[in-house]
Amino acid sequence: MDEKKHPPLRIFWGQVTEKNVNQLEILHTTIFPVKYNAAFYKEVVHAPEGFVQLAYYNELLVGSVCCRKERYVASHAPGNDKAASSTTDSSTSPKKSSLYIMTLGVLAPYRERGIGHQLITHVLSLVESSPLCKDVVDIYIHVQEGNEDALRFYTRYGFQITEKIEGYYKRIEPTSCFIVRKKIER
Repeated sequence: MDEKKHPPLRIFWGQVTEKNVNQLEILHTTIFPVKYNAAFYKEVVHAPEGFVQLAYYNELLVGSVCCRKERYVASHAPGNDKAASSTTDSSTSPKKSSLYIMTLGVLAPYRERGIGHQLITHVLSLVESSPLCKDVVDIYIHVQEGNEDALRFYTRYGFQITEKIEGYYKRIEPTSCFIVRKKIER
């Protein structure tokens, strides 16, 4: 769809709760080739305010973003060739964090209508304004290799491909993904 032919939609924000988490699960099943487990949905229900946002259009859940804060790993930063296998190595910093976008997606019929823009803008605003994110130095997400639409989307917002992980996905093809990361300038 072309944004010039289809103006941006006005969405309404919602929070995930025990009562509507099943809607989020259905949305994810529809959008993503990966199945998320019960622990994922338990985590998002208990996430800090703003870390999970639901996007509604005419009372229909059409998109969402789910984030979590993690300890920053310097070896994962752009321009660093050293790959770290965990967040417990010597390159971690207790004073720095990353915001990991676990999922960000919009139902196919509602794409190219400004909803993805509103979701990623929410994440960027969260990092700038939330007291919980004052130590966040970057934002990152895993993008399946071959998902050119997602790669174009994130690069428009200043994200860069920083790493490729072979065999990241176990039950879908291609199995590799890219880590796409945006450094936060303060």
